[in-house]
Amino acid sequence: SKTLRMQALLTQTEQANTLKNNLMSFLNTTKGDLLFLAQSPAMKDYLNLRSTISSSANSETEASAASPESEKLALAARQNALELQRQTLEQEFLALSENRHIYYQIRYLDEMGQEVVRIDADGSNSWIVERAKLQDKSKRYYFKNTLRLSGQRIFVSPLDLNREKGEIEIPHKPVIRYAVNVYDNHHRKAGIVITNVDANQFLDSLTEVRLVNKDGFFSEPS
Repeated sequence: SKTLRMQALLTQTEQANTLKNNLMSFLNTTKGDLLFLAQSPAMKDYLNLRSTISSSANSETEASAASPESEKLALAARQNALELQRQTLEQEFLALSENRHIYYQIRYLDEMGQEVVRIDADGSNSWIVERAKLQDKSKRYYFKNTLRLSGQRIFVSPLDLNREKGEIEIPHKPVIRYAVNVYDNHHRKAGIVITNVDANQFLDSLTEVRLVNKDGFFSEPS
């Protein structure tokens, strides 16, 4: 009986380790995606242009000899250029979402917590969320906790259910959030990039086992 018990435990341990390794491999891929988005040329170009416009506006306010009309035209040109770069960033986020099929959301939030770029998905289709529907996420724990980090340290949330406007979405969407700070060309924090990973991608593989968190809550097998 002892031998049979040891063999059974060994088999279960091997199965758990296999699931663990598969899960870690999946999550490492999501970390790589996040760092790519945070450091991509499209992201850097957007942040650097925004920083340049902000610095230029401050300089012109302090010492301006131009006419109000010319200042207005110059500001409009800079804002148009920034919007075009923002749209380029949207397309990059969208391309990753369409190719991966593992994210419910991919977003860039500025340093005030306002969504600037947001891609939503349902597992099959991905789409750009229009600017009028972008939300202020400054009070959400993942935004505050990520800003406390330095360099390229990654924030990883607990496994929980996705929320929209403070309410849990129905049907339920289990997610893990990965977030990292982004910086402008003056090395100042300029917000965060965050992905909401579709946790069903690995929960569905559990079948006869359960995933238990540190507080003892567990996911039901599919």
